[in-house]
Amino acid sequence: MWAAQYGYPDIIKVLLSHGAQVNMKSDLHQLMEREGIDALWIVGAASHNPAMSYFTGNVHVGYGDLILRKGKEPVLFCNAMEREEAASTGLDVIV
Repeated sequence: MWAAQYGYPDIIKVLLSHGAQVNMKSDLHQLMEREGIDALWIVGAASHNPAMSYFTGNVHVGYGDLILRKGKEPVLFCNAMEREEAASTGLDVIV
């Protein structure tokens, strides 16, 4: 998966280098379609991680994986101990 190695800010830089214009988070699925990207995989803590916090907001999830598949809502994977904090993001959460 080509996009797995990039976080959100990095993937936007890549898309911009290919002539894409980015306005909002809502444009991401359209950009993924245009550039042939099937999914984004963002890993790490929610704090001090711009790529993760872009999707989760300011929450205290020590470590997680966020998967954004083209045309789908993001899913946050985390450990069971952080289930409630992860649920506060409004994302689908899998523990």
